[in-house]
Amino acid sequence: MGKRKGSVHTEFESAVRDALAFLTDELGFDRPLAEVGILHTVTYTRGQHTRDQQQIIVYYDPMPHGLTTEVATVWEGIKYSASLSTLVFAAGLGHRNVVTTAANNLRNMDKSLESQAYYLRLLAPYLQDPAESAQLMHEAGARGFPV
Repeated sequence: MGKRKGSVHTEFESAVRDALAFLTDELGFDRPLAEVGILHTVTYTRGQHTRDQQQIIVYYDPMPHGLTTEVATVWEGIKYSASLSTLVFAAGLGHRNVVTTAANNLRNMDKSLESQAYYLRLLAPYLQDPAESAQLMHEAGARGFPV
């Protein structure tokens, strides 16, 4: 297979969709919404009502060339949000730096997305139940905001 053409900037959205297809195919998240601004984001949402909604948001920040995945859960009127690496640590699935985030080139972006997809799959059982997800968020020291 030849080298892929393009840049992280142009390939980000399609690479995220490919790496995280299991979120829609297996876990019931809606098709992702992509936005381009200072940060590029791809957001997956599950649950149509704000009282039980979950989101997985992948950010690409071109300045440090990094990918960050954030998980948000609404439970009992509070929206909790934490980074994937923080949740992995809180769940006892690895140390804080085990999730790869480098995206300075296509190869590193692909490796980071592979790493993030792997840990999202491991966290999937914690995310199925909103109460359990909120508990993990609380243990991770997640920020909480009323909705």
